[in-house]
Amino acid sequence: MLPSELTASHFSAYPPQAKRLVLANLDLLRRLPPILTPLLLREVKAYDWKFPAEQKEVDVQLTYLHSLSRDQLRQSMTDFARIELPPELTDTDWVNTPELFSQHLSAALWATNQIDHFRAASIRYVNDYRAAAPSAPLPVKRLTIVVLGEGVRETSYPLFDKLREHGVYYTAVETDGGVTKLLDAVRARNRAHPIPFAHWYVDGGNGVRVTERA
Repeated sequence: MLPSELTASHFSAYPPQAKRLVLANLDLLRRLPPILTPLLLREVKAYDWKFPAEQKEVDVQLTYLHSLSRDQLRQSMTDFARIELPPELTDTDWVNTPELFSQHLSAALWATNQIDHFRAASIRYVNDYRAAAPSAPLPVKRLTIVVLGEGVRETSYPLFDKLREHGVYYTAVETDGGVTKLLDAVRARNRAHPIPFAHWYVDGGNGVRVTERA
């Protein structure tokens, strides 16, 4: 099946938000190249479970594509349209299983020596839609804290050796209550910048109880 043959009934099994998004953009999806529509549907189908930042990435793409005139869209899709797909890909149920299409696409592109062309087209596409909607500056610089080494009394392994030239390395740090102090700092950061899903705490050890999302 080709994108031009898509109808609303093809998306009856999609989750609610994804279905609404598809139906609102159905005419656009029909006009995209056979290689791009399934890849975009892979992201749309999972829209209901994506984080806000991931949903925004999908929204930005659709907004960018809608902003193009028919001639501009045709021109911007030229590189994708030149890629030839084998029948075993286009004949699959890529509407309901776009993730399988994506998995098999890589092998097909390698087998037909089109992988470099696809990569170049993809890079141009991503650069174009992101340039059309540049991300707003972050309200605060990113901060990553890694705590490790519990139970290790002595080691000669040079932790973060390649990063030391970019910062300051302290060798005499008082560790008593250190994790609590770090979590307190992250909590304060979260309260100062309460952005949904912007602050994360991941624990691979015994765990520290966190009473608020941080």
